[in-house]
Amino acid sequence: MFNGISQPSIIADVFDMDLIELLSVSDKGLVYVVGDNNTNAGAHTNYYGVSQEVMVEIEKLKLEVSHKSELLAQKQREIDVLQKLVDTL
Repeated sequence: MFNGISQPSIIADVFDMDLIELLSVSDKGLVYVVGDNNTNAGAHTNYYGVSQEVMVEIEKLKLEVSHKSELLAQKQREIDVLQKLVDTL
């Protein structure tokens, strides 16, 4: 809930849809569920009605995004170290 409004209602507003339209099954047969069990926020994702190839591709892309995030964090650490070296000169 955000200011008394449910998250599905907020999402429906963003896509300029009513809540029933948002929650109805599409003609593609895809249902996407994201959960948060307070152990790993956003890490629990289920796809229903999707082919195995699509699921594999999704997982590959998630790993790629994760790897790129790690590279960005490493790059930022290196920039911070270099900045400290410059400051000491």
